[in-house]
Amino acid sequence: MWEIVGGLVHVDNYSRFSYAKIPWNTFSGSLTFGQESVKNLSTGKYSKQTAIVNTLSFMHYLRGIAETNDTEYPEKIKVMQFISKWYALFYINGKNKHPAIPQWATYSAIDDPNSFQKYVGAGLEKTLTKVYTQFETTQNQIITYKWNLPILPYFSCSAGFTWSGKEKRGRTDTPYLVSRIDPVSCTKFEWHGVGLSGKWAQYLAMQWRTAEEILKYYYPGITINTIK
Repeated sequence: MWEIVGGLVHVDNYSRFSYAKIPWNTFSGSLTFGQESVKNLSTGKYSKQTAIVNTLSFMHYLRGIAETNDTEYPEKIKVMQFISKWYALFYINGKNKHPAIPQWATYSAIDDPNSFQKYVGAGLEKTLTKVYTQFETTQNQIITYKWNLPILPYFSCSAGFTWSGKEKRGRTDTPYLVSRIDPVSCTKFEWHGVGLSGKWAQYLAMQWRTAEEILKYYYPGITINTIK
């Protein structure tokens, strides 16, 4: 069951909630209901599944990303707004849609909001006000590396250092993805270990480092520019 309220689409029977039990079932743009042949991540086989595709503007998509929250320091929130935007820009493609890997897809990443970039919809603007405020401060800023669009991977926690793109992925085209000392660590890497580590970025923000300083620590050589 769905309805349109105030220009937003509400899906009443979509049981997805925040940690505070606030429903994440409100979306900007349009929704398309149907069936797609989607890859089962356990078996590697494809099967027909019901899918809802949310088509919306890029800026409305960014407003619905929940990669950080209001409990984190403002500069860490700003950092996550920057790299969430650039992660999306790097991968943007008309064929890459949630919830998983459709059979016709040409990409290999798991297009799952719980595993990769977490898009939750329009309700985020009302529930995470600090995150939304920092989004407003960064929306006219862009990150480049030698005037090219870089990929800016990030993850939760390191084992005391980060991998370079070359060490972990064999990449030779990402000189800004270098190995970094990362003291706030766990016993093992959580996820891939390349790029920015969330826990150390939060610590740096606590020490009054700016978003630009944090980003340039993890991605040396990048430039932040303001578009007027």
